[in-house]
Amino acid sequence: MLGFVAIVGVLAAAVVPSKWFVEKDRCVERDEQNECIATEQQPVEFALVPADAEAVEPRLAVDGTEVFPSDGEIYFVTIRQPKITLLDWLVTRQSPAVKYMSYTDKFGDQTEEQLLQSGQRQMTGAKDRATYVALQAAGFPVDRKEGPAVVDYLICLEVNDAGTKCEEFVPAAEVLQPDDVITELNGQPVDTLDDLSPILADVEAGEVIPITFERDGEEQKGEVEAVRRFTGGGLVEHGGDLTFALAVPAGTALALASAADRYRLIHEALAEALLSAGVEVTPVAPDRETGTGPCFAHPVPWDLVHPVSGLKMAGGAQRRSRGAFLHQGSIRLAKTLRSASAPWVEAFVSKMAESVGPLEPELQNRLAAGVPFLVATRYGDPLWNAGKETPD
Repeated sequence: MLGFVAIVGVLAAAVVPSKWFVEKDRCVERDEQNECIATEQQPVEFALVPADAEAVEPRLAVDGTEVFPSDGEIYFVTIRQPKITLLDWLVTRQSPAVKYMSYTDKFGDQTEEQLLQSGQRQMTGAKDRATYVALQAAGFPVDRKEGPAVVDYLICLEVNDAGTKCEEFVPAAEVLQPDDVITELNGQPVDTLDDLSPILADVEAGEVIPITFERDGEEQKGEVEAVRRFTGGGLVEHGGDLTFALAVPAGTALALASAADRYRLIHEALAEALLSAGVEVTPVAPDRETGTGPCFAHPVPWDLVHPVSGLKMAGGAQRRSRGAFLHQGSIRLAKTLRSASAPWVEAFVSKMAESVGPLEPELQNRLAAGVPFLVATRYGDPLWNAGKETPD
C-alpha cells in the first residue's frame, strides 16, 4: 500500500507545476551600497538550466571553402529556461547548475502583448545580423544599409492589474501603430531612420509637428508632440536594452574630469563588468569619426561595440550642472542579463563607487527628501517634459 502511495505521489509531482508549492525571494529594493533591503515571495515557475551538448559538425554545413574536421571534440551548448514541475524542483534543488526563476525573473514586467511584440522584434533581422557578423569575421567586404523608419512599438504607461494588457500608451499611440512606416516628418522626407535626428534637431520640446506614414500600404497623416530628453543625444530605440542613470556629485574626481574622460571612465568600468558576465565588448577609438542619426546606428568615441561585428552595445549622454553631472546610459543585452539584480550590475556599481566614494548622511537625506518635490515640479509634470514653463 505504501509503495502504491509513493508511486502515485511521484506521478502527481511529475505533472503538478512547481509554482503551486515553491516560492523564491526576489529583491525589490536596494540601498545605496546596492545591498538588498526588501524582498518579496514569488512562485518558482521556470529554471535556468544547461541544454544538451551536441556535436557541432552535424549542425553546420559550409560550402565554397576548405573546412577542417573537429573529430567530435567541438560541441554546441546552450541554456534553456523551461517551465518546471514539482518533481523537477525536488530532483534539482541541490544542484548549483540550476537557477530557479519566477515569471518576473524571466519576462520582466511586460504584458503578454508586449512580450509578443518583443519576440517578433528579436526574430526579425536576427538571421541577417548573424550572416553579417559571420561574413565580416571571414574577411568579406560587407556593409549594413539602413532601412525605412518603421515604428517598432509604443511605450506602455500603465498596465491592468493582471499585467496582461496595456491600459494607457504614450500620446503618440493616438496617431501611430506598430509597423507604421514614417515617410515624412515636419514637412521633410524620411527615407531611413537616420533622417529623423536632423529633422528633430530643429524641433522644440512641446512643439506639435505633422507626420506622414504608411499603414498597410495606405498613406495617412497626423500630428505628434515632441518631448524633452534632459541629457540630449541621438534617438534611442528602447526595448532590447537596459537603461541606467548615474548622478555624480560636484567636487568628486569623476565630476572634475573632462567630458571625454568622464565618458571614458564610465564605459571602461562598464566594459569590465560586462566582460565578467561573458559579454564581449570593446571601446571605440577616440579618433573615430562620428555621424548623425539614431544613437545606436553611429558609435562615438568610447562607446562600447562588439569586437567582431562593430555593432554598438552601449552608449550614453551627459548633462552637467553646477559642478555635478547626470549620465544616462543604454546597454543592448540578452534578456537574461537585462535585470538590475544581475551580478554584472553590482560589479559596475561597485567600480563606479570607487571613483565617487560614499555620500555624507546629511546629503543622502537631502536627496531623498528632494525626490518627491522634483517629481512633482519637473519630471512628473507633462508641461516640464514638453519644455514649457511651469508655475512655481
